Amino acid sequence: MKKNKYTDWHRLFGITLMDYFTHSKYRVELEKDLSIQQQFLDVVILEQQQGRIPDPLPDGLENLKVHNLLTYKSHQESLRDWSLDELLGHYVNYRKHERQGKKLLPARDFQLYAVCTRFPDALEKQYRLYRVKQGVYRVRWGSKQVRLIVTSQVPKTPKIRCGIYLAISVNRWRMRKPIITGRTRTRVLSLINCFIDIFKRVSLCLILWLISRVTPENGY
Repeated sequence: MKKNKYTDWHRLFGITLMDYFTHSKYRVELEKDLSIQQQFLDVVILEQQQGRIPDPLPDGLENLKVHNLLTYKSHQESLRDWSLDELLGHYVNYRKHERQGKKLLPARDFQLYAVCTRFPDALEKQYRLYRVKQGVYRVRWGSKQVRLIVTSQVPKTPKIRCGIYLAISVNRWRMRKPIITGRTRTRVLSLINCFIDIFKRVSLCLILWLISRVTPENGY
């Protein structure tokens, strides 16, 4: 997809995935360029020859394959049929781009994911979404089964240890929860924690400065 004002949300999602799969059997690539016109695929998770499989895997990602292509829509966007058309197009371009000689990569080695913060109501009105479990659905799109993950519906359980979905949730408490509970093990979320602390300090200083400006010097 084209870069726009929502790219920061996409990068936050991609970076948390990248950190979660560090030292594992999978490698994460962000904004993979699949064409001369630079049409970027949000995230690619690639299986590697060596490494461990993270335990547990985030909800909805339990069926990872060799090549896993992800598109992401934040709370500012809607997951629509065009989003899945783009994802399927990326899948076709990816197989062509990564082909070995004239032979395409096996279709069985691919899994497509569409991750969104808001439930895709418009999409559900047009197509049947099959519920896999809470917050996870599947839909047939062309020749592929696409796994839909709605982060706002994913259960709040310790299973999401790295806070992947919590970090991109629009709910402020859910964003802060992995930091407050001490479950974070990533440098990314540590940075977010620092930013929150800095914001609090700056806000306090600003409030004190404003009070000093509006309070008369004689104290009355």
